[in-house]
Amino acid sequence: QEGKKNLTKRIMNPSSQRVNELPLNLHIHKVLEHLKTELCPVSAEEIQTLLGGIDGATLTNVLRELTSNPKVLREPDGRWRIRSKHYLRNKDDLLVFLRRNPTGTVMSDLYESYKGVKEDLREILERDNPRELIKIRNTSTKKDMLYPSEFGRLNCRISPEIRQCFLDVRVPDDVDVHRFLVAKKLKSDGENGTTLGAAVAKSVTRRRAVSDRRRNKRVRLTNTHMSDSGIDLTAQFGGAKSAFN
Repeated sequence: QEGKKNLTKRIMNPSSQRVNELPLNLHIHKVLEHLKTELCPVSAEEIQTLLGGIDGATLTNVLRELTSNPKVLREPDGRWRIRSKHYLRNKDDLLVFLRRNPTGTVMSDLYESYKGVKEDLREILERDNPRELIKIRNTSTKKDMLYPSEFGRLNCRISPEIRQCFLDVRVPDDVDVHRFLVAKKLKSDGENGTTLGAAVAKSVTRRRAVSDRRRNKRVRLTNTHMSDSGIDLTAQFGGAKSAFN
């Protein structure tokens, strides 16, 4: 048990052991975590410094593994970075990409594009004049989707009075629609010639009758379980006159 603790301590603290003797997978894991956190390309010299000054042979093995790793992208200038789903490197690339995808983009697929992409997305979504993006939650996948807004091209100011006039217009409910269709003879007024009002009244009466039957049933059950107790149910406690006489 003590030996296992010492081994873990040496792995977590390379200064206690020569870094060149550490497993190659440990070096790769450390580089990948750094690339995911920083979201920017790094050179071979920066990787060597990150790993504590490993020698040339170990560095060559690390770079070879990084080049063949599907999670890592080799930039044209020879540096390495985490491979993102969409090749975006700044805010301008982000805007161009979103505008060219009217079918929608999964918001979380953009998070590894470059460092600061979340802040850029937040700033773009908060724009209101004109609005650049529309964010909608997909109810099946529970993911946020981004769609380019077309209102930027047709942006115009509307006075508060016009907005209030629009809000004051009463939207017809189901009863209004039903009466309109009946008046235009596009729909029959209820079943068997009954009117809408009669159908509603019939439904209310039926609900009251069901409620009365349930209440009466509870009363009968309460009285029935005391019928053989020998107690005069018509008399009040203490011999007082019953309120039912």
